[in-house]
Amino acid sequence: MLVPQGREGEMSSRRGKRAKKMPHITCEKCKNTLRYKGRDRNGAESIRLLYSCGKCLREIVLVLNKGWIERIEVL
Repeated sequence: MLVPQGREGEMSSRRGKRAKKMPHITCEKCKNTLRYKGRDRNGAESIRLLYSCGKCLREIVLVLNKGWIERIEVL
């Protein structure tokens, strides 16, 4: 059952939903924290996250599968 919230008395369906935290990754070469650039979904099996380093200009793809994480380096 939805409970009215707010001053206007509107129904809230977003109760209990929160954004997931992105994984923090550091560059192996310069030990700098990588910046998140984008996301690519490959169906329901895996999610590819693209990160880039601001110092050494490396790009790294993090593949999140059902039971494991794989790190792929892209130049």
